[in-house]
Amino acid sequence: MLLPTALASGFGRQEETLQSTRYARVDGEGPAFGRWRNRRGAFEASHFADGQIEHVDTYDGTDLKETRLYAADGQLRAVVDWADAKVTLSLAPAVVVPIGAWSEVAIADLVFRAPPLVASETGWTGEHLAIAVQASADPFSSDFSTALRAGCGCEVESEQTVWVAGRAGAHYRLQRPTATADVVAIAVPDGLLVLTAAGPDLTALVSLRAMLATGRAP
Repeated sequence: MLLPTALASGFGRQEETLQSTRYARVDGEGPAFGRWRNRRGAFEASHFADGQIEHVDTYDGTDLKETRLYAADGQLRAVVDWADAKVTLSLAPAVVVPIGAWSEVAIADLVFRAPPLVASETGWTGEHLAIAVQASADPFSSDFSTALRAGCGCEVESEQTVWVAGRAGAHYRLQRPTATADVVAIAVPDGLLVLTAAGPDLTALVSLRAMLATGRAP
């Protein structure tokens, strides 16, 4: 069975503001830093004030070729190959998720590549996936994690900050004796976007991570 790498314990850098800079070169596999600022550089990076990159888009002219995404500690978490329509997740071992058959879907004020989803009155659903916009809340708060535990009878195994289109979100790993679930919550203009993946195996969890890696602003 493929097992996701452990999520970092505790959130990090969620209150920091990202900056965007174009570089001629990016150094490091994780953490990564840009070098040689250049308005025509091939690398457009979103980075923290200390220069550590959260994600970097690689262009060939005006064509987006690749996106590399990093965790709060700087470790690589996913690579999106837009040309070959696949996402490589930094799991143990690495997992390649083909996304060529996935559709682009607009959810709140974000756009994702997503596996088949069906719109409903409460949001969107797919195979062991559920996506909904809920009332505004602080996804990093102890109240939010307490509500998660109470709602599913789960324990919070670990938590991590993730970013979608440069926006910080809270990623929780929930554990029950017979199942695992991932919940990602991101503030959006109309409330809180909550994405949940669960199931008898890790297929939905892998799909959720790949979907998050493709998230863009419209």
